[in-house]
Amino acid sequence: MSRSIGSILYWTGVLILFVFMFNILGRCQESFWTKERKVETTVLVAESITDGVTTQMWLRSSPKHGELNPLARPLVTRGNAGQVAASVLGVGVVLGVQYALHRTGHRRAANWAGRIA
Repeated sequence: MSRSIGSILYWTGVLILFVFMFNILGRCQESFWTKERKVETTVLVAESITDGVTTQMWLRSSPKHGELNPLARPLVTRGNAGQVAASVLGVGVVLGVQYALHRTGHRRAANWAGRIA
């Protein structure tokens, strides 16, 4: 797979994640998706994209380079598709924890859970 096709697949996956989060989930849980949470989630997704791109560039620059995170290593060493999966899982875990805290009445803790992620 050429580098440009892999890049297209990566950005397509990120776009699908972004559209899913803000269009479908936003309609179902309007009280959860405040303006502040949308901004924080957008920043988290942007950070995840930046981390994914730089990680893949680092891994491709030399065969000696490797992923240091043992939880992400099995995914990100498999190229762009694995990187997208790791990014989706990371963002999904943060949003899942926030939503669980929000639904159980711990709204301030839910706000901080996203900020410290």
